[in-house]
Amino acid sequence: MKKGTIKGLALIAAVLMVASILPITALADSGNSPETAPGPLEKNNPSDTFDPVLDRDRDSGVDMDMERERDRDSLKTQKRTNIQDAKNDYNKMTSEFQMIKDKQARGQLTSEEMFDESKKYLNGTIDYMIIRLDYLKESGDYSQEVNDTIDDHIAELKEIRVDVEDAETRKELSDTTKDIRNVWKDAIKDIKNSSAINVNNGLQNYLAKTNRVSERLQNEINRMEQNGQDTDELQKMLDEYNALIQQANEEQERARIAYQNGDPEAREYLGECVQTTNEANNVLRELLQEMKQFRPGFVNMEGEGPLNAEGDGTIVLSGQLNVTINATDARLVIKDLAGDAEINITGEYELVNEDRTTDGCCSFVYDDFTGDAFINGTRLTIMVRGEDITIFAEGTGSASLSGEGSYLIGEGDDALEMEFADDDSTNDETGEGQ
Repeated sequence: MKKGTIKGLALIAAVLMVASILPITALADSGNSPETAPGPLEKNNPSDTFDPVLDRDRDSGVDMDMERERDRDSLKTQKRTNIQDAKNDYNKMTSEFQMIKDKQARGQLTSEEMFDESKKYLNGTIDYMIIRLDYLKESGDYSQEVNDTIDDHIAELKEIRVDVEDAETRKELSDTTKDIRNVWKDAIKDIKNSSAINVNNGLQNYLAKTNRVSERLQNEINRMEQNGQDTDELQKMLDEYNALIQQANEEQERARIAYQNGDPEAREYLGECVQTTNEANNVLRELLQEMKQFRPGFVNMEGEGPLNAEGDGTIVLSGQLNVTINATDARLVIKDLAGDAEINITGEYELVNEDRTTDGCCSFVYDDFTGDAFINGTRLTIMVRGEDITIFAEGTGSASLSGEGSYLIGEGDDALEMEFADDDSTNDETGEGQ
């Protein structure tokens, strides 16, 4: 093999090494592990919804919140599509460069042609790296300091792109491949470290709230016990939750100290804390679901037959439902999460929002509603608040009723009659979807 050919293949190998470091990092994907970050984990923590026992009135402005959420989701979906398209284009370019390499090995390309193709490939690699870094910066997941660091790496890549264009020898081009690898590795390191810090801070903030959550749940269990209800299982679940939270606190503190000391096992400690916190969250969700069964004004419609309710106040229904509503001077909010709802409204009302998005999910908000509503769908959340409310609902799901009124669960001799919960004893659940 000629000496020039050997040098050419060495150059190709160096160029392809740049390609090899891209798929490993998966920087365009957010993950739930500090090892696969970036993508700050605290966004997956349900701490903001962990006070359903006492948090109330989440329906005010629900239509505007839903609209903003849909806009954000639509923008994120478009950005994910764009980054996936860029990834596909880059993979195609890499495959084509491999074929060019094979042609050069068979002597079908001159060294000068291979040199030009290598420059073209390196420029395409730099463009793809910049797109991915821009995607991360625009995600809103990182602090301004991290975004400034990303900008610095992008600026470095742009400078290297000029060096690639100006390269006239194999050595100069080989040096640019090393520079690209170094900048990319530095970017990976900075972003992963930032992600780990964000995860740690998010865990610390979340764990700081758990004492308040635990205290309120304990007070609720104590109240139920004083009312003569059997709370042994609930207490066991709360004790398990508290034990897991204590363990998570210890693991988070160990991770924090490890990061301060530069301990290479810091990420492993943080991962253990994440896992323990997720286990605690699962126990808490089960506990909250069980506690609902004991609370006045809550109905689990699974296999219990239809619900008939009449009164003044607030009624929230969620699930796969067929619902008939009559109300006076009410506010009616319908969240059609599956996009398949059939809705028929008659009477007087002010239409606040009625929007069907391209993905089928809809929100419907009616104020000053006096009349009848017929609603059917597979994934509904319906809230009606007003006077002289009459509701018939059948299907699978749940209902929450507060104010002054009564309701029947089931039919015939097996029907169970209950009173609405007081306004201060149930929470409005219009923010929860099925």
